[in-house]
Amino acid sequence: CLLNSKKLVDFLIENKLFVKGEKKTAKAKIPETFFQDAVLLKSCLRGICDTDGSFCPHPHTKVMFAVTITIPELFESTFKAFNDLGFPVKHSGVNIYFYGEKLMQRFFDEIGSSNPKHFKVPSGELHFEGCPKPQLESSY
Repeated sequence: CLLNSKKLVDFLIENKLFVKGEKKTAKAKIPETFFQDAVLLKSCLRGICDTDGSFCPHPHTKVMFAVTITIPELFESTFKAFNDLGFPVKHSGVNIYFYGEKLMQRFFDEIGSSNPKHFKVPSGELHFEGCPKPQLESSY
């Protein structure tokens, strides 16, 4: 199945499943209908995480994922989506996060990522199946 992203966005806007323009004022959130379809919900999370998420080293668990969302409605619906899919996420301020290699592997298996920055592992030590071979980040 091949989707043209412009057509998809136009469809979502026309059907009032997504807002165009200022997201904070429009109180953007994950549409309720997405919660009835795990595939749609995972696709939506993938987009949010590709845009606003990041992976970084963690001293105790080797790796941490965090997504920063400043729109309260979108934050709440994203947190709910992770929980509905059984991801044990936590939150603090405007961040939703989780830790550990096993959960990170599950994230890539079930949700995935299209953002090349997520395939660069700062330490160069971790690699998750289904992802391109990690590239060491340069220190300069």
